[in-house]
Amino acid sequence: MIDAVFFVTTTAEEAIKRDQSVSLTEKFGGTTNPKSLENLVRINEAAYQQKKCLADSPKNIFLINTSGLKITEMTELVLSTALGALENRFK
Repeated sequence: MIDAVFFVTTTAEEAIKRDQSVSLTEKFGGTTNPKSLENLVRINEAAYQQKKCLADSPKNIFLINTSGLKITEMTELVLSTALGALENRFK
């Protein structure tokens, strides 16, 4: 049984900025390709919509957009959403 499903997204620009802030090299491309990242965001959003429509319990499927959030804010949002989902599951 799956208790919760999370789709965590951000903009391509934000993903590149975050990646480069922790990267050990200055190399651009590969995982920081803007077109690939934009495509991944669309795929995640489409998958979220599809799963939400097909799920037995759509309230346990979450799309979390972390655009514009600091790392600590993003972490807090994802973890608090996960904790809330688990609390609801075991009530």
